[in-house]
Amino acid sequence: MTFASAAALLTVVAASAFAGGDDHPRRGLAIGGECEGCDFSDKNMANAVFIGANFEGTSFSRSELHSVSMIESRFNDTDFTDTIMVNSRLTGVTFSRADLSGATLSNSIIERVNFSSADLSETDFTGSQMVFVTFIGSSLNDTLFADARLRQVNFLRADLNDTNFRSAELRRANFAEVHGRDVNFQDADLSGANFRNADLHDVDFTGAILLGANFSGAEIRETTGLNKSTLAGACGNDETSLGEDIALPACSSQPVSAPGEVSLEYALRLTGSERVERMVELQALENARIEILSEIGAALQLHATELDRDAIRSAANEAMREIARSERELRRIERQREHRREAVSDERRRIIEDARREAMQANEAAREALREDSRARTESTRRATARIETEHGTYIIELPDSDTDPIWVVDHDETRHHVFPTPPTAPAPPRPDPAPENHDTPDHPEP
Repeated sequence: MTFASAAALLTVVAASAFAGGDDHPRRGLAIGGECEGCDFSDKNMANAVFIGANFEGTSFSRSELHSVSMIESRFNDTDFTDTIMVNSRLTGVTFSRADLSGATLSNSIIERVNFSSADLSETDFTGSQMVFVTFIGSSLNDTLFADARLRQVNFLRADLNDTNFRSAELRRANFAEVHGRDVNFQDADLSGANFRNADLHDVDFTGAILLGANFSGAEIRETTGLNKSTLAGACGNDETSLGEDIALPACSSQPVSAPGEVSLEYALRLTGSERVERMVELQALENARIEILSEIGAALQLHATELDRDAIRSAANEAMREIARSERELRRIERQREHRREAVSDERRRIIEDARREAMQANEAAREALREDSRARTESTRRATARIETEHGTYIIELPDSDTDPIWVVDHDETRHHVFPTPPTAPAPPRPDPAPENHDTPDHPEP
């Protein structure tokens, strides 16, 4: 709730800043919350970040949106005509029924974005990278995908007229039931692409890679660059029409399911416990989940009248359970790694403390040994002396170590005299001076 309130406040600020005619850029602006029907046309919003925004019915026509980030936001029925969005990043965004004609999204990163039923005429996706992007029922007339990298992209029932996929990477792209003319696939990588029931005219496949491409039921007339070499590995059926003298082997390698049965394949690859990187693996699991759900959605749209809904639901539930089990296993492995890291840290800390304590003890022992050696050297040469100053000169007496040792006296001319220890003689008491004679003294003194 706090985030929603803050996001709504940012939206109000953004609406007042941009809808009021301020054309100056807002670097680092974050926008979220609800702003349906707002008008951001002809504005400079470079580097803006849209997080959890709902801008349905909003106009961004002719706006400058260089290097913007759009995350988990909705732009259904919005107007992005002639909008500049180069070097942008779009993640988890929906543009259903939006008008992006003439928009420029070159060199952008586009992940989990839904362009279903959108008008993308003359839109420029040159050099962009796309993963899990949907163009179901979209208008892609004069749209440019040159040098783009597209993985798991769905063009089901899209209009392709003068569409340019030159040198694009389109592995496993779904072109089922597309229709149009003057499509350029020169030097494109169409490995594993699906052209089931496609209806195209004047298509250039020169230099294209079609290994594993499925042309079952496709009718592609007036083609360029199709021959046995370029079609090696491709397959079709009796209804496939790629021009005269072009026949494809049947797609017999495709699994055949009985009526009412659904066959879904998915794989979860986990590395060993010693090389688990949690964030990378969880992202892989998230991509696997999206891929599974996308495949189920595509199957429903292609064969809605043939599939058993209960079988689909069962397969989807089993896939989700498998992903949940894998996530639990990842968390368990991560906990084990964390415990091992803590144990190693404790052991390292103990070793360091023991080494420090032993070093301090050795240092103290060395210091004590030096002190003992110094005392021994000093005791062997030291002699205590006393300095006596008299009127006859200065004497230095070497003090004895015991009461029986002799005393040596050194006089002022450095003559050394041996003095035996004798007890000192007590001085005689001084004699009193005789009283002076005094004839004036009375015979009888005063008491």
